[in-house]
Amino acid sequence: DEGLVRIDGDYVHATFDDDQAEVPVGFRPSKEVDLFERGVRLIVSATGMGRKEVISMVNERQDSLQGLVNLDTVALLVAREMGIDVRDLALEAYQNLVDEGLQDQK
Repeated sequence: DEGLVRIDGDYVHATFDDDQAEVPVGFRPSKEVDLFERGVRLIVSATGMGRKEVISMVNERQDSLQGLVNLDTVALLVAREMGIDVRDLALEAYQNLVDEGLQDQK
C-alpha cells in the first residue's frame, strides 16, 4: 500500500500526480491537531518510542484489521493495548465515528 506522501530525508514528496489535485484558493490546513496525531503523541510520550516506530505500529495494526477501522481509532486501540489510558480521547473517537456514519447515510 502506498500513502499520499513519501518522506526522503528532510523532503516530503507527493506519491500522486499533484497536477491532478485541486486545492481551493485560500485553502489553509487546520491548525487543530487531529485525533490520530494526538494518539501518536500519547504513545510516544508514554513509551519513549520514536514517532516513526509508533506510526509504523499503528499502520501494521490497521492492516491486520483489514482497514475496517479508521486510523484515528486504531491509534487509540494500539495505545490501549499498550496499557495507556485513552479515556480522554475515546469519547471524541466515538463521536467522530458516529458523525461519519451519519454523513454516510446522507
